[in-house]
Amino acid sequence: MFFKNRHVSVIVTLFLVFILVFTPALETLAGTHVSGEPDRLAGQNRYETAVEISKAGWPDGAETVILATGERFPDALAGTTLAYKYDAPILLTRGKELTDVTKKEIQRLKAKKVIILGGESAVSKQVENALKNIQLEVERIYGNTRYETAVKIAERLGYDKETVIIASGQNFPDALAVAPYAAKEGIPILLTQRDKLPTETKEPLKGVRQTYVIGGTQAVGEEVFVELPNAKRIFGQNRYETAVKIIEEFGLDTSKSFVATGEDFADALTGAALAAKEGSPILLVAKERVPEHVQPLLETIREAIILGGPGAVGQKVAEQLRPDHTLPPKDDPDGELLYGHFIDVGQGDATLLQGPDFTVLIDAGRHDRNDVVPYLQSVGVESIDLLVLTHPHADHIGQADKVLNTFEVTEVWMSGDEHTSLTFERVIDAIAESGANYNEPRAGEVYEIGSLTIEVVNPDELTGDFHEGSISLRAIYGDIKFLFTGDAEAQTEKAMIERGHDLKAHIFQAGHHGSSTSNTQEFLEAVQPEIIIYSAGKDNPYGHPHKEVVQRILDMGIALYGTDVHGTVIVETDGKTYEINTEVGGEIEIPVECIDINSASFEELQQIVHIGPERAQQIIELRPFYSLDDLLRVDGIGPSRLQDIKDQGLACVHPPEEDETN
Repeated sequence: MFFKNRHVSVIVTLFLVFILVFTPALETLAGTHVSGEPDRLAGQNRYETAVEISKAGWPDGAETVILATGERFPDALAGTTLAYKYDAPILLTRGKELTDVTKKEIQRLKAKKVIILGGESAVSKQVENALKNIQLEVERIYGNTRYETAVKIAERLGYDKETVIIASGQNFPDALAVAPYAAKEGIPILLTQRDKLPTETKEPLKGVRQTYVIGGTQAVGEEVFVELPNAKRIFGQNRYETAVKIIEEFGLDTSKSFVATGEDFADALTGAALAAKEGSPILLVAKERVPEHVQPLLETIREAIILGGPGAVGQKVAEQLRPDHTLPPKDDPDGELLYGHFIDVGQGDATLLQGPDFTVLIDAGRHDRNDVVPYLQSVGVESIDLLVLTHPHADHIGQADKVLNTFEVTEVWMSGDEHTSLTFERVIDAIAESGANYNEPRAGEVYEIGSLTIEVVNPDELTGDFHEGSISLRAIYGDIKFLFTGDAEAQTEKAMIERGHDLKAHIFQAGHHGSSTSNTQEFLEAVQPEIIIYSAGKDNPYGHPHKEVVQRILDMGIALYGTDVHGTVIVETDGKTYEINTEVGGEIEIPVECIDINSASFEELQQIVHIGPERAQQIIELRPFYSLDDLLRVDGIGPSRLQDIKDQGLACVHPPEEDETN
């Protein structure tokens, strides 16, 4: 059994010191550092930061401006080469309206022409008209896909087919890290999917003599690599090391370097145009840490320019970029790091905490998939100290029997709630056969597993409701804290607060897959997370994560990641700072609001085409529905009307949680 202390009171006092340094806008990038600190080009948001970059690089104006949406990255990934060709800054706008600060900067530049990157779904017609209304010539470069848009940019560049750079169109870091070099050399950047070379990209590759592939096989798979002419891969273990490998491959001068966060695209995108103009590379860093692979380059930097405010590149990183700063001892990746793997298991949950002296698995995925054991094997798991099964629903315990049959598991935790499903019975049998210790933890208990501390914050007692009984715990590694609440819902979140538990955590796994039944404003304020990660399947029938939860999280300024968008999300921490790495790139957008036929009111249902009062009442009486196709049960709705309903795009189905019995 693990060491358990039922009476430990952990009091953590965090002193946050905010130092706001106000300096005049830079007239030139050649100025000296103030008190040894690196220069920082930053505004209050990505739009203002883009303007500050423009002011620094183009103080006397520019005839042409490149304009892209600040809401997502794909259309602008290849745009740096075009910006360099026209000696143009890259500015950002909201998709539906021309951002005021951007408009003012275009006027300050005395620009005559704006080139919009992307179609009207990225930068709307309203924005285009607003530009024309201030007497600007407007051109739009776009294709039907991000891949075609990159080809259109390459065609405008007028390249000689000597060399092409290939990067992932599904993530931003690799393309942006190589962009300053590509722009300076006039080399186009074309985009690809991971496992398939898009048709749009194949044609312009004909006759190309050399291709450089940026990123490892998780970014550009071998299936694509072998199709490319005379391909050479430039990659590292992660996005940060890949940026370093680019510098090493092309022999770039790092004496003056631009530094941007590797966790978001906007600052690196707009800064890449300036970096190309200055003939300098871009280094990618985590918010509060210079990654290990980047640290050796710091000795070569005489002048560092940070892109973005402290919310993007923190003060700790700024201090490490000072010429006189001594780097801390290098972390031992085999001895001191914790890796938190939020595994993409579709519409289910499985999270691995893998540390120097512990291995903890929280939940084990869905019963109808087989992806947990292969993933654990792929990251070197040989045994498991603790398997936590938060509650007995099949999307959380589904593959626990396979885990127990494959690995030596020291101890298993369950809530004590019992299910009648065959999946639950298989898991219980596997626990018994494994010989693992068994425990039903309760709120207030504290456990030590190697260098990991686990504080149990739920359940206090069982009520028979599986969600209320979800095991919820805070995992503490050094100064970094994680919070997991399973499928605990609003009333249980409230109970945790009222019992006085310390819930504060840097990383919070959203409750119930990001459902609106959980993740209340009050609870998020108690947790005060910097990062929220939810686990949900792409296009899942429950609509997870729900719109109001996504909106709430983004309004609170919390960084949000999801397995449906980013694939497996890995948090790497040394106990002091942390980095976030994702399997694929993407931007989480607020879900489109729809009318759920399982919960909509009588009046709301009648907004759906072909649904009048009589059919609305019948829908209410026939609930629940498990798909829109179930509407064929309603009198007067046949295949033709059903197709009209689907085409309208207003109706949706969030089916009830099923009591799986397999």
